Amino acid sequence: MTAKNQGQPSGFKALNPAMRGAFMKGRAAFCAGIPIHECPYGDKRKPGGQISWSRAFRRAWQEGWHHEQNEQQKQEEAVAG
Repeated sequence: MTAKNQGQPSGFKALNPAMRGAFMKGRAAFCAGIPIHECPYGDKRKPGGQISWSRAFRRAWQEGWHHEQNEQQKQEEAVAG
């Protein structure tokens, strides 16, 4: 993974700490070779069927995974270029 403060998307600091954590866990998962479909944040529902915050955490994790994928692709292109 890139250095801790490098490669962060715009608006990263505006996220609350819990969402930043989910994002960073997604980045780490990509680096560890974990496929995106193995996101640890499931789609949990409230008893009445309403959605919960779980989708926001899932989205943050997936965005982190994709962000790290894009960062690594950029690095590979720079080396090959």
